[in-house]
Amino acid sequence: MLQTLLSGLTTGAVYALVGIGYNIVFIGAGIINFSQAQLIMVGSFLAYAVSTKMGTPLWLTTVICAVAVAVLAVLVERVAVRPLWSRTGTRDAELVTTLGVALALDGAVALIWGTDPLQLPYLQNPQRVLIDGAGIYLYQIVLLAFVIVGGLVFTLIFRRSRVGIQCLAASENRTAAMARGINVKLLSSASFAASGLFLGIAAPLYGAQMLVVYNSADPIAILAFVVLAIGGLRSIPGSLVAGLLLGVVQAIASRYTNANISQVVVFGAFVVFLLLMPGGIAGRGGAVRDV
Repeated sequence: MLQTLLSGLTTGAVYALVGIGYNIVFIGAGIINFSQAQLIMVGSFLAYAVSTKMGTPLWLTTVICAVAVAVLAVLVERVAVRPLWSRTGTRDAELVTTLGVALALDGAVALIWGTDPLQLPYLQNPQRVLIDGAGIYLYQIVLLAFVIVGGLVFTLIFRRSRVGIQCLAASENRTAAMARGINVKLLSSASFAASGLFLGIAAPLYGAQMLVVYNSADPIAILAFVVLAIGGLRSIPGSLVAGLLLGVVQAIASRYTNANISQVVVFGAFVVFLLLMPGGIAGRGGAVRDV
């Protein structure tokens, strides 16, 4: 059972990672970026490319991925989000354009690297740690620790810092925030960059956990929305807890059923949870003060 729990936590860390990324952008820009999961998938392919072609060590690969994914995230904001602000009065259009970016990134990665799974060279023989007879890889421990620490750091930023409070105000009411002198466009770009940096740092670890394959982001994107619904919008701690919980439920369901039935169990549990707690863990749909 401990092995199942550890497996669920490491998989749930990926769900929480993307869920937190969604919330960072939602808090800073007031929209949900549908290409969030694809950003970390692209980062995992970049990690493969630089580590195999250039032979970079893991730390340098991580730095390159962090910067590159942050830049890509800002480009998504500039191309798929910002041009629509002056043309539409709602935020529905951004959902469609960021979804288009997600599909484009899937196709671009498949064209460049193909559709076969790839393996990161520095994780061919990963170190395994035994905990009371249950095994967990060292990179999985690092991934889990990174997601927890990152979630806590962003929670403190949005709760305690001046910039974080401005982000909350801008996501709640852009017009009122602009009237108070808040640069909402700068905050939007900064939130995309911050989420990209967060995902980019974890991209090599993501590639080890979920495999470097062009369509790995698609199921993650769906389950990360489940994380948002359970954890609550604007609630980063809620996304962290919901992601880990979802991974554990999925692992337990997979242990006692087959893969297809386990998905039914996961989404059935999700429906029951929302019936009992429609506002999610954060309550009230992730109210502003629940960040």
